[in-house]
Amino acid sequence: MSAPGLANPIRLSDTPVTYERAAPTLGEHTDAVLGELGYDAARIAALRKEGVL
Repeated sequence: MSAPGLANPIRLSDTPVTYERAAPTLGEHTDAVLGELGYDAARIAALRKEGVL
């Protein structure tokens, strides 16, 4: 699977590049990352309401 215009700039003769999934969309993992940094769901919701996220 590859998206138009996107390609790996590294070319290896014996190991072809494969694409197993698309890149994440903008903000797709925001909640998970903030959760790992210690933010709880209420604080993340507040940041969204304030327009920070």
